[in-house]
Amino acid sequence: MNTSVKQEFVRRITQANRSQLTVIVFEMLMEYLNDTKEAKEANDRPVFREGIRKAIGCVDELLSSLNYDFEISQGLSQLYMYVKKELILADIRNNTENFEVIYTVIKGLHESFEKVSKEDTSPPLMQNTQDVYAGLTYGRNDLNESLSYQHTARGYQA
Repeated sequence: MNTSVKQEFVRRITQANRSQLTVIVFEMLMEYLNDTKEAKEANDRPVFREGIRKAIGCVDELLSSLNYDFEISQGLSQLYMYVKKELILADIRNNTENFEVIYTVIKGLHESFEKVSKEDTSPPLMQNTQDVYAGLTYGRNDLNESLSYQHTARGYQA
C-alpha cells in the first residue's frame, strides 16, 4: 500500500462513524490482498509475508469489533475465521491459490456493509479532528480538499 493510499485511509478514518470504519477495514484488507498477490507474482517473499500479516490484522480487527448480542455475529465470526485460516495457509504454503475465494467473500461482505453504512447517520467516532471539505475548483477537473482548523486543541483531550 503506497503512501497516498495510506493517507486517504487515515483521512477517511478520522471522519468515519462505526459502520463506515468497518467498510474502511474491508477496503484495507482488499488492498493488502492485492499487495500480497503482486508480491507473490514478483517472487518477493518478505513483502508477501508482510502483506499476509497485515491482512490477518484487518481480519482480527473485524473479529474484535463483532457484537455478539446480535445473532448475525456468529455467522460473521465463522466467515472471518475462515478467511484468517486461508490467509495463514497461504503464508505457510507460499501461494495465493485461495485468494480468489477469499476476495469474493470479503468483497460480498464489503458491499453489504457499504449499503448499511449509507443508512447510518451517527456522528464520527473521532472527535476533535480536522474537518475536510472537498469540491471542484476553478481548474479543469481538479479536486481540491481543504482542511478546516476549527479546533484550537486537536488530538487527545483529558
